[in-house]
Amino acid sequence: LEARTANLAKLRMQRWVQRVIIGMKVCPFTQSVEWAATGLGAVGIEPGPISYPTSGNKRLLHVMCDLWTDIAQMLATPPTEHSTTLLLLPKFAPDDWQRFQLASHVIVKSLTTLGVDELASVVFFHPFYVRDSVEPVHEPIHGHLPPGQMLRSMLLVYYDLDEISEMDATLHQNDYSRRAPIPMINILRSEQVQ
Repeated sequence: LEARTANLAKLRMQRWVQRVIIGMKVCPFTQSVEWAATGLGAVGIEPGPISYPTSGNKRLLHVMCDLWTDIAQMLATPPTEHSTTLLLLPKFAPDDWQRFQLASHVIVKSLTTLGVDELASVVFFHPFYVRDSVEPVHEPIHGHLPPGQMLRSMLLVYYDLDEISEMDATLHQNDYSRRAPIPMINILRSEQVQ
């Protein structure tokens, strides 16, 4: 991958992180495009830098190699020196959400089969992200948004039924929080998501 392409991918992603993740407060623990885990000191997690490696691979096998390399590098480095990774995949299924979400199942299966899900977690982002197309539709899936039904139930804890009915139309807007400008896998340390 050319350095220019990698730099452009990183710049596009940082702008999106600033506008959506920080600006819309999608993640309260991300307050900068350079630092993650801000505000978790009370639970013993110190902030650290965000890494933005870019893979130029188009095939899942090669993306998996990049993913495992980045997981190993992150876990081998103290969190204060490398907190989280945003693995940018501009060449991997940029216009094919179906292919990307099928690949997400393979990635999650590899994490759970090897027991790495106890150390690292992944979150998937894609320009055409649609949670309702991820199987199983009505169950939680590692790396994806909760199903719409589950979000509705979670909201009932904080709001009354009339307020929830008004929110139903906007629940599907949650997909937009996962619609990054290019495909991406956020690799996090598991203690950051517990």
